[in-house]
Amino acid sequence: MQILEFLLISVALIIDAIVVCMINGITYQNITKLQGILSSLIFGVIQGIFIVVGYLIGNIFASFITSYAGIITAVIFFTLGIQKIKSTANEPKNELNNELTYTKNLSYRLVFIQAIVTSLDAFTVGLSFSFIYNEITLVAVLLTILTILFSYAALMIGYHKGKVLGEKVEVVGGIVYFIIAIRALL
Repeated sequence: MQILEFLLISVALIIDAIVVCMINGITYQNITKLQGILSSLIFGVIQGIFIVVGYLIGNIFASFITSYAGIITAVIFFTLGIQKIKSTANEPKNELNNELTYTKNLSYRLVFIQAIVTSLDAFTVGLSFSFIYNEITLVAVLLTILTILFSYAALMIGYHKGKVLGEKVEVVGGIVYFIIAIRALL
C-alpha cells in the first residue's frame, strides 16, 4: 500500500471519530486532560481492533471470493462513501450534540459506544483489505496511532475553540471512499 493511499484511507476512517470527539469537546466543558487522553486511546484502540478483525474475517472467506475482490472492494467503498455523504444530509444537525448535552459528565461507557460506532467503517475496510493486501499489522498500528492523535486534537479543539470543521468533513470522507472505490476497479 502506498503512503498516500494509506493516509487517504486513514483520514476517511478517522473523520467520524474526529467529529464525535469535537462534539464531545464542545459539549463537555469539564473534560480533564486525562479524560481526553483516555477517550482518545479508546477511540484509537477500538479502531485498530476493528480493522484487524475485519481483515481476519475476510481472510477466512478469501478463497471463496478472491476472483471478485476488486468488485467487492469497490462496492464496499462506494457504500461507505454514500453513507458518509447521506449522513450529513439526512440527520438533524445537532442530534448527537443534543443527546450528549443531557449528561453532565462524559462517561467512558458513552465514549466506548461512540468508539464502536465510529469504528464500524474500519471493520469493513479491514474486510476489503483482506482481498488486496497481505499484511495488516502496520496499517492497524498506524491507524490506531493516527486515530488517537486526531481524536485528542479534535477533542481539544472542540473544548477550546468550538465547532471548527462541521459537517463538511463527512462529505470529504465520502469523496475519499469514492476515489478508493474507483481505484479498486482499475
